[in-house]
Amino acid sequence: MHQPGRLRLRPWLEEQIQSGRYPGVSWLDQSARIFQIPWKHAARHGWSIDRDATLFRSWAMHTGRYRPGKDKPDPKTWKANFRCALNSLPDICELQEHSRKRGSNAYRVYRIMPSTQTHRRRRGLRLFGRPRERQASLGDNAYSNRHLATHNNQSNFRHPTEVGDSCGRHIWQHSNTRDVGGQTGGAGAE
Repeated sequence: MHQPGRLRLRPWLEEQIQSGRYPGVSWLDQSARIFQIPWKHAARHGWSIDRDATLFRSWAMHTGRYRPGKDKPDPKTWKANFRCALNSLPDICELQEHSRKRGSNAYRVYRIMPSTQTHRRRRGLRLFGRPRERQASLGDNAYSNRHLATHNNQSNFRHPTEVGDSCGRHIWQHSNTRDVGGQTGGAGAE
C-alpha cells in the first residue's frame, strides 16, 4: 500500500531521470517521454553494485525494502522488485524492440504514457490474456511498416497519440542504420 509522504514509482522515476544521478538513466526523447535504464546482468565481468545497481537500491530504500546498515545488500531482489513494480504500471511500457537485453551495455527502453492515455490503455489491455500474449499482439501492429521515424540523437519521433498502439511501438521503428543504443544495424539488430 502507498505510504503517506512516499512518491509512487512514476513520479519518483521521473525525478531520478531528471536528476542525472544515475549513469545511463536518461531521456532518449523527453517530449515523447521515452527513457532508458541500464540493465546489466550481475554475472557480467565488471558489474559493480555501486555502479550498476544504484537505481534499484534507491528504489528499495525509498520503499523501505532495504535499510542500509540493517539489511543485507541484495541487488538481485532490488532489481526484481523494481522490474515488477515498473511492469505493473499501466502508464509505463517497455519498448522491447529497442531494449538490449544482453551484453556489457545492456539497457531497457521505456515510454511513460501521457495521463490522458492511461485509462484507454488499461481498458485495451484487458482484451488480451497473459502479458506475453499482450506484448506479441501489440508488437504485430498493422501500422508498423508505414510509420517510420529516424533517431539522430534528436527528437524526430511522431507523437504516439497520432497513430498506433497505446505504447507507440511502431512509431519507434528506425529508418536509419543506428538504433537507440548506438549500435549499427537498425531496429531489432542483435
